[in-house]
Amino acid sequence: GLATLAPAQMAGDVTKSFEVLDQYSPKVTRYFRFPGGCYDQTSLTSIASTGCTVVQYDVASGDAFGKNPKVIEDTTLSKAQNGSIIVLHITEANSPFTDEALPVIVKTLRARGYELVTLSDLLGKVAR
Repeated sequence: GLATLAPAQMAGDVTKSFEVLDQYSPKVTRYFRFPGGCYDQTSLTSIASTGCTVVQYDVASGDAFGKNPKVIEDTTLSKAQNGSIIVLHITEANSPFTDEALPVIVKTLRARGYELVTLSDLLGKVAR
């Protein structure tokens, strides 16, 4: 059910996203996650000129369009394991309960002995 873009529009869309994010973050990174985790070789080729690193995830929190913070917590915590990349969203309009679920998720993961790290640290790279 996600909207799609023509391959010729993909690089521009990724670049525009980075430009918007750069306005709000003092530390520039160039990681990109395809919406819904959906991509193919054409998509990868189409955004190669942006210089981004495409990252896939293994835990979809369910916060996008979620209506219950407890469900988001349970979904995330039941799937998380050492080395997981968890998708949580910052868009309040589409993910209005992430801010309620996040403290419980963080506290529980730490109680399980997990160390929360940046994506750069997890991937062993220095953010550009």
